[in-house]
Amino acid sequence: MSKNKEVIDTESKLENQKHLEFEGTVTFDTKGCFKILLDSGQTVNAKPNGKMRKNKIQIITGDRVIVECSPYDLLNGFITRRLNSTKKLASSSQDKDKEDGKFNKNRDWK
Repeated sequence: MSKNKEVIDTESKLENQKHLEFEGTVTFDTKGCFKILLDSGQTVNAKPNGKMRKNKIQIITGDRVIVECSPYDLLNGFITRRLNSTKKLASSSQDKDKEDGKFNKNRDWK
């Protein structure tokens, strides 16, 4: 009986493990799937999670993101958050668009 208890205890411990979070940069994107280069140098395939899809948050090549991976499969994961992008537009072009009332399709939305 002690063996059965040990097996049950290890299974419950594995179920309670949380997802691992990594920070990285989007290097390549296709329809709904992205390649993320982590700060450690490893590449991960990731998809946006449900709330990002629901709120239509756009992810562009070069964006910094947080990726959640399962401890069992570190090659695939979900993008849980988009961090501030490293690409920034010139402030003068943003000011002109605000004054003219025109929509700038290159604007980086948050």
